[in-house]
Amino acid sequence: MSKLQSAVADRLDSDRIPTMIRYYTAMGLQLLGLILTGEALLLYFGQMGPLMRTASLGAGLFCAGWLIRPRESR
Repeated sequence: MSKLQSAVADRLDSDRIPTMIRYYTAMGLQLLGLILTGEALLLYFGQMGPLMRTASLGAGLFCAGWLIRPRESR
């Protein structure tokens, strides 16, 4: 294996853990956002203030997770 191939392999291995952390953190935030939005719709049906506040928080968490997820390289 040449030095260049070794350097590329080391770089790919060193990027794997931070990418996995970003991926699973983002998926967790998205899931939490969906659960919170669904809970708001069930618990606060008919009460506009709490429903909008909680659903907005859930949507914000979902969007934050969507923004920090690593992009797929194609």
